[in-house]
This record gives sequence, C-alpha cells and structure tokens, in this order.
Amino acid sequence: MRTTITTDDLAEIIYEHHYPGNFASSCGLSEKRIDAGYKGAKAQIQEYYFEGVRIQHGECSFREAMSISSETDQPILKMLFNLSGRSFGQVNGFKTDLFINEYEHFLTYIPELGGCLHYEAETVTENLEIILTPAYFARFNNQECRIISQFTQAIERQEPLRMPYNGKIDPLMKNTIRQLLQNPFQGSVRRLFVESKVLELFAAQLESFKGMVSCYERNHSSNKDHEKLHYAKKLLEARFQNPPTIYELSRLVGLNEFKLKKGFKELFGNTIFGYSTEYRLGFARQFLLDTDKTIADISNMIGYSHQQHFSTAFKRKYGVTPSEIRKRGDRL
Repeated sequence: MRTTITTDDLAEIIYEHHYPGNFASSCGLSEKRIDAGYKGAKAQIQEYYFEGVRIQHGECSFREAMSISSETDQPILKMLFNLSGRSFGQVNGFKTDLFINEYEHFLTYIPELGGCLHYEAETVTENLEIILTPAYFARFNNQECRIISQFTQAIERQEPLRMPYNGKIDPLMKNTIRQLLQNPFQGSVRRLFVESKVLELFAAQLESFKGMVSCYERNHSSNKDHEKLHYAKKLLEARFQNPPTIYELSRLVGLNEFKLKKGFKELFGNTIFGYSTEYRLGFARQFLLDTDKTIADISNMIGYSHQQHFSTAFKRKYGVTPSEIRKRGDRL
C-alpha cells in the first residue's frame, strides 16, 4: 500500500511511504515518528501499524493558507477524530465537500483515496486517524448492526460511503484517545493495548452514529435538496457565533423556508434553532473544560450578548451552570 501527500497542484511530493500489504508488521506493532515541513507548514506525526490497522496522531501548524492533496492506492475504511482546528476539502467519489470542525469525528469508506484538504492561515490542527483495511473490517460483519451492514455492502460494491454528518467527540472518546496516546506498555502487550483502544473508539463511533441511519433513510428529499441541507448545517457551524436567520439561510442554500425547516428536522433529528444552540453550547462546554478563559469571554465568543442568557441556556442543556461544571472538574 502506498500513501502520497503532495501540494495541491501535484508539483511537489511532501511525503510518500510504501506500507506492507494489509499493514503487516514483522514485530507485531511497527512505530515511527514523521517530521515534515513545507513553506511554513510543519507536521509532527506519530504512526503505528499492525495487521489490518494503521494509526496516525498528527499535530500540524500552518503559517499560510494551504491546500494539500493525498492519495492511497488501496481501499480503506477511515475513522478520523479531529481534536483541534478545522479544515474542509474534496474527496474523490463524493459530490459534497468534506467539512471537519474541532471536536468532531467521522467514518468513511473510500475505494481509492484521493482528494484535497484546505487549511486556513495561522492555524494549528491535531487529529487522530485510524485506517482499517477491508480484510480487518470483515471480522465485524454483523447484519444486526445497520451501519456495519451498510459499510460491508459498500465495500463489496467498491462504492464510497460516509456517514451523513460528523459526530461530536464525547468525553468517553477523549479519554480513550488519551489512553491510546499514552500507552504505558511494551512488547506484545503494547500491541494488544493499542488494538483494544482502536476497537473501543470504533464501538464509540457506532454508538455515536446510532440513529443517523434511520434519520438518513427518513429523508424524502431529492439528492440535490439533501446536499443543500448539509450545506445549511455547515453554514450554521461556520457562523455559530452569529447564526443566520431562517430567511437568510433559506436564501443562502436555495431552499424555501418550509422545505428547509422540514428537511433539516427529518435529516438531522433537530430543528435549525435547536441544532445551532446545541452546537454553540457544545463548543462552550469544551472551552470551559479545556481552557482557562473566563465565562464572560466564552459567552461572548459563542455569540451571547448577555452572560446570564448563556448561563441559563447552558444549565437547560447540561443541568449545571458554566461555573459549576468548571468547579466540578469534568476534565478527562
């Protein structure tokens, strides 16, 4: 298996590596560190791979806006957990762009990976990428799990597939990721520990995506409307500090207000206002737990003009006030 990362115009190879078939490792678990740089961009990547699985934890910084292309010459099932920063791009086989925000994860099958991701200037990103080969994924084939069944069918047909929208990285996932990256073991036990955490994250993703399939199947909109609804969701996320009105969102995505509101609720299981509020409060919760920013700063950052309004909405969602959740120490 070959993986190549290049500039968006394919003029220069930034990184290329050939892996053994099915990521076979002669020592049980292969590990290496990768340091790469290009025009002010720097990347530090810790990589592990063993039979059927490749794991990469990467931290990248971009001084200038940059677009990076990548390709893999073998089919893969990809789990990605975005811990910091955001990006968007295009992946071969999918009509809609891929957006990934901070503290989001996604699951996708790509028969032959090729695409381009775009990064903003002066940004730092951190993510965990787990690649499963079709042979490794086959061990999970279970007709009782609709998501696994869907991906199994996609693999058999060699058709690209991804979940309808990204999931949120929850505390359980964050804890599992941290344990994976801080693996204290050596030798054969080290590989067992890594694989156990990969399986935990896969199970957590399936649980997170539960209900998505049925929401997806209940959507009776055309493919074109479906794409517009996803675009509406991404606009809400991109403008969470100052969300557009229903009227403005309707004009931006090209759907009348009735179809927009009805289709959004059917596809995502929430109203436009409800989703926007949950996204903003989820963002605030992460900042409360992961930073020392004041509650007033966080309230202002997510678009609340009055801190009391923010505290009321936060307590309605999480059952505690912002100050209480910070004092309680829900850090992982």
